[in-house]
This record gives sequence, C-alpha cells and structure tokens, in this order.
Amino acid sequence: MRLDLAKKTCLLSLLFLLVSQSFAQQNQSENLVVNGDFEKALTGWHWEEWKGYKVPGYVDRADFNQGNASFKLTIPGLHERRQMGLQIKGIEHGKDYTLKIDLMCEDLAKDGAMIRMLLFTKDEKGKSKPNGWVDVPAGSGVNEFIKLSGTQDWKTHTVPISAKAIPPNISHVWIMIDHQDVGSGVVGIDNIRLYEKQSEDKVDQPQASSTNTKTFTYDIADPTVIVPVENAKLQLKVTPDQSLYRVGQLPEINLKTSIIDGAVLDVQIKNGFGDVVFEKVGRSLGKSLDEAVNLPGDRGYFELIATARTTEGKPITQVRRTFGILTPPAPTDTDEPWGLWCNGREDFVELGVRWTRPALYWYFYNKDAKAYMQKTIEMIDENHARGIKVLMYPKDHPSHHAITQKVFKDTPEAWAEVRVYWTYLVKSLAGKADAWGLINEPYHGMWAGTDDLILRYWQMMHEIVEQYAPGTPVIGPSLNVNEPSMMAQYTELMQAGLGKQIDGVELHTYTATAMPEDIDWESNINQARKVAQQYAGEMPIYSTEMGMSMGYDNELYQAQYLARCFVWAKKMDLKMLLYHMYSWPQGEPLSERDFAIFRSDPKRVAPSQPRPAGLVYGVMTRQLAGATYRTQVDYLGPAVKAFVFEKHGQPMLAIWRTDTRKSTVDLAITTDLATVTDLFGQQQKLTPDNGIVSLTIGPSMRFVTGVGSDYLNVKPLVQTPPTLTLQAGGKGRTQLTLTNPNHKPATVTLKWLTPENWQVDDGSKPIALPADGSV
Repeated sequence: MRLDLAKKTCLLSLLFLLVSQSFAQQNQSENLVVNGDFEKALTGWHWEEWKGYKVPGYVDRADFNQGNASFKLTIPGLHERRQMGLQIKGIEHGKDYTLKIDLMCEDLAKDGAMIRMLLFTKDEKGKSKPNGWVDVPAGSGVNEFIKLSGTQDWKTHTVPISAKAIPPNISHVWIMIDHQDVGSGVVGIDNIRLYEKQSEDKVDQPQASSTNTKTFTYDIADPTVIVPVENAKLQLKVTPDQSLYRVGQLPEINLKTSIIDGAVLDVQIKNGFGDVVFEKVGRSLGKSLDEAVNLPGDRGYFELIATARTTEGKPITQVRRTFGILTPPAPTDTDEPWGLWCNGREDFVELGVRWTRPALYWYFYNKDAKAYMQKTIEMIDENHARGIKVLMYPKDHPSHHAITQKVFKDTPEAWAEVRVYWTYLVKSLAGKADAWGLINEPYHGMWAGTDDLILRYWQMMHEIVEQYAPGTPVIGPSLNVNEPSMMAQYTELMQAGLGKQIDGVELHTYTATAMPEDIDWESNINQARKVAQQYAGEMPIYSTEMGMSMGYDNELYQAQYLARCFVWAKKMDLKMLLYHMYSWPQGEPLSERDFAIFRSDPKRVAPSQPRPAGLVYGVMTRQLAGATYRTQVDYLGPAVKAFVFEKHGQPMLAIWRTDTRKSTVDLAITTDLATVTDLFGQQQKLTPDNGIVSLTIGPSMRFVTGVGSDYLNVKPLVQTPPTLTLQAGGKGRTQLTLTNPNHKPATVTLKWLTPENWQVDDGSKPIALPADGSV
C-alpha cells in the first residue's frame, strides 16, 4: 500500500510498542539508529504487520556489508508492494544530520526501490502524528532519498539532512525502505546510521580508535546478546579473554569501578544451578575500586554479576559475565552424533562438536561460483582437520525461477538450471561433503510446494550425488515427527517412494518446552525408524535440528534438556544430533535468539560467553564420547531414569529424576573408585558404606563411574508380578523372584519405595541367593 498522507495514520499503532532498555543501553552513542544493522535481527523493525503481512524477507547472516547480518527485502512470487520501517528517536530541530545506509540490489526494475524518511510531530496536546516526508534538499518537494535499480553490489549511501527540513515540533522520524514489487528482485539493507553532521568523523571511526573506557555485558531481558558499554562505571577485564577455559588455566579477572557518590557495590558469583557461591555486598563507591576477583572453583559454570545501586537498593548500572571451565576435550577417534549449527566454529573443538551443517546459497554461487566453492572447501577441510564432519545443503534456488526461497517454478527451464546448480555444488564438493541434505522443513503449511515436489527434488539430488559423489549419503526430509501431522506426512512420503531417494532419515526433533521423556520422544523416533524399515529398509537417523528456546530465568532448564537429549541420542543410536544453535540464528524474534546456548557479540569484538547449556554441551561430549548404551536400571523409583553405558569396558550411569523433586537412591558399589560428575562437570568421590552409596538426585543429570562391572549385566535382578491393587486400609500379598547374576552366593536386603502410609511386612529381612540362581 502507498504510504501517502491519507494513510499515514496506520503507523500510529506502532507508537505504543515498547522496547525494553538494559543497563548496557543507558549510554547511547551518537548514532541515533538502534539496530539499523540487524545484529538484533528484527528488533524494533515493522512491516505493516497490523495488516496481517508476514516479514517481507529475511535476516541474512551470510551476506552483509559490515558486522554479522543484513536484511534481504524480497518475497519471490509475491508481486505486491512492501515496506520496512524503523523508528528513530532523538532528532532535534535546528540541527543538521547525516544519514548513511549500506544497500545492495539484484534484478530490480528501474527505480524499483526507494528510501524515505517519515516525519512525526507533536500537536498542541503533545501527541505525535505523521506530518509528511522529509525533503532533500529542504523545501524541494523531493522526498526519495535514494532510488535503486538493476543489480548493484554493496555500497554506502550518504544523505545530508538540513536543519531546515526538521520542524520545531519534531517528535521522531521513521526510516522507510520501500520495495515496489517485492516478488521481483532483492534489496539488501545494512548499517543504517543517523547523527549530527559535526559528529560524522567521530562516529564513523573504527571502534579501536576510541579513548572511552568500555566493557561488555548482557541484559537478562535478551540474554544471548553481548553489548558494549561506553564510559562504563563498572568494568571487567578478563585475561585471557576467551569463550571457554580449561581446568588449570583459569583467567585473571579484574573489576574496576568509577566513583559514584551515594552508591554501593554488590558482587555475586552464581553457579549453573543458580546458587550464590560467592557474595560481597554493600561496599561504598565513594572512592574507586580496582581489585582481582577469583572464581570459586576449578571447573564448571560461573556467572559474575557486579551491581552499583543506591543505598535504598535501586540499581544504577550493572555488568555481567559468564565463564565456562572444562577438562580437555575427548579424543576424536570414535563416531559421535554431536552437532552444532555452522556458527561458533572457533569453539567447536573445545566443545567436542563432531558434525556441523552449513547452507549453500544461490546468490554467492551466481556471483562467483569458483571462489565460493574454494571458500567452502577450505571451511570443510578446516572442520575435517578437527575431526568434524560436514553436512551440506542448498538452501535456496536460482532467484529468477524462485516462487519462494524453497520452491521454484515447475518449468523445464527452471528444472534444467537447478540441476546445473546442484550438479556444480556436488561435483565441486565431491570427496569433501560428508552428507547432503536438501530443502529445510518442507512441511504442510510451511512451504508452498507439494509432496510430489519433495519426491522430485530428492530424486534429482540423489541421481546427482550417485553420479558425481557416490557413497555420500543423501538424507531427508527434515520433518518433526514429534508433531502428528508431520509424522503422517513423513509416512505418506515413505509410502510414495521417498525411501528410494535417501540413504538416511533426516528429522527435526524439537519437543517445544517438554523434556524428551515427557512426550515419548524415543517412541516417536523409533516409529519413524520402523516406517523407514517397512518401506526402504534399515536406515540411520539424523536429527539435524534440536533445541529449546528459553530466557534467562529458565537457563538451567535448557541445560537439563540438552543433557537429556544427549543421553537419549546415545541410547537410540542416532547418527547425528545437531543442536540448534550457537547464536544469532537465521530467524528474527527474541524467541528464536533464545535457542542459543552461547551469548555473542554481533560485531564479534568480544568473545562469546556460555549460557549454562553451552557449558553442559562440553560436559556431555566428554562424558559420553566412546560410550555405548547397554541397559536401564529400573528399580530406583518410578520418576528415576538411570541409563547404563559401557565406556572403556566399564559401566557408567547417567541418572536423573523426570520431575522437579529431589530424592536419595541407594547404589550398590563394588569398588573404591566411584566418582559422581554433576551437570556442569564438578566431580566428587563416593565412599560406599557396607557396599552402598546413598546418592541425591534431581532433574539435573549426574554421571556415576567406578560402580563395578555388575551393572553391565542385562539380566533382571527382580521380577515383579502384575500390579497389586489394595483398598484403603486393606492388605494383600505379592511374590517377587530375585535373581543372582554372579557366580558367588549373595545376601541381599530389599528396600521398598512405597507411597506414604504404606507398610511392607518382612520387607527388610536379609535374603540368601545362591550363585547363578533365583529365589
């Protein structure tokens, strides 16, 4: 819709959208534009969504002019006008300004896109209303700052805005990017800046030239984003400054403060469970402080929080930092399923990552195919050298044939060009890519294609891979079988012959906010395995996306979830479990960013910091590398899960409760080498009392080693009869069969876990068991 004066009132509904401000945002820079570089995805941006319009494009983290993101304004096949708008506050009457914006375009019609600025002024009652476009030059009647046509690479455009164009009753402005036909061509947007003209040189200088004191922190309202604070009153200096640390190589941490009259300083350190493990509060900031801070442990997860507040308790400013300390990573000589998205490659080795999944894009292929493939091969070689396998997949299609990012026109010309494109990719990466996937999540309601199109896509890719990269598996179709509708679609596709075009089943195995055992995750995946076996034979299962979006208050729950996914993946013998994701995902909203298991600086100046789940990822890979699932201990209580793995010929227990309670379980220990490792890698030696260890367990997983080889025996120790039902106040009898799997006689004592107020007669009497016999 054209945004003329008669229609501008539609924007008034946007005035009431509030943006949460963090401590880190209190010191605004001279650039008045917030998130003009899309590093916070679409935070603050709007697109006439009150009309029901979907986002007219996507945040692109593969092609940008600066930083780590841009926005591509395009919806192939939708031939309508679309706009993106961002409110800019702080502009004042009587001042000259400079607007800078980085733009690119591809296949646009003449003047197919334009940049304008909409004025909002205050009326007599102080209410803001739209009041026309900003003219450049002032008074000229020309309000199209920039017009775009054809195909142009990234370029920085500069627009001077005269003080004469800013009315006295100015409230704020909106920068508007207008695509006349969003289905024809692409507009790329990045790095929008607006500042007073005299500040231009200062604002555009590289960060390193600033003399400001700076520290980095994050806000619990947006806990995956690390932001700089200029002229910080609280500063943390960490040496060396890196994402993860190893036991015995802890960082030096220095806290500096400025003088803040009437303020006091609180310093806390929390562990991954949220427990305060160090605290020093109420120190006066009437003088500056400069002191070392020591972490209260040699391994695990720690969050350091320094807060300046008034004596009445009102926060003034705050700085936060998290630390993850791990033992050295496990060797890479075993085949493991652990995967992460393609972000965060610098920490893959330390985390123990063994799979990654980068996408391939038509834009870069079309721009310079040879250079693009050379860069991709270098990336794959780097991963292989670290023991990491690489799954590749083309994410989109030739733009001039695309209906959407995932669907192209069903014409002979389109199919021929896509075949050429895919063939070039496969031939170039033959012997490099460890597996091939295809279009992401082609499920009903998500994409514009049909099931028949899915079959044809995978048939063509399978033919290409079989010819040019034989032996490399093709996997598909990336549906989430935890959703009944997608399980049905998957079954229909396998019935229709998809199994003949794939070498492995690719699933997305999200469970929303439920733990795997709460939705019977294992049964769903086993059902997908059974369907594949029925229609195509035995196939490995690849979970190429898994994860949970959680805010700051639920970070421990997210970490518990990751741990359980890992042990279930081992139990089910998944070929891949690719966790979604490191940080800065392809999506836009906060809920998508909260999938991240690390906090990251979008400009990549500061190193990433782990969330609790990020540290747990590294703990899990160390515990489970080289482990094979053997059996399950099922006598510790109805809410207790205890999986037995064999590692280096010895048993290891992964044990947790499936509810939120804590309880104590008794474990028989036949050695003096027993050790328990908690969710965050902290270790404790266990000392048996008469061969029994009482272990406290809860929803956070614990690993127990050194328990004795008897745990590897898969024979049931206790056989129970059918359920015994009793009336209130009544009595009953039951009979148990006890089996001794050892070659020596044994004496056992039963411990009964009964509901409250139940009583078992003669339940604790010692029972003699013969060698290899039953009673």
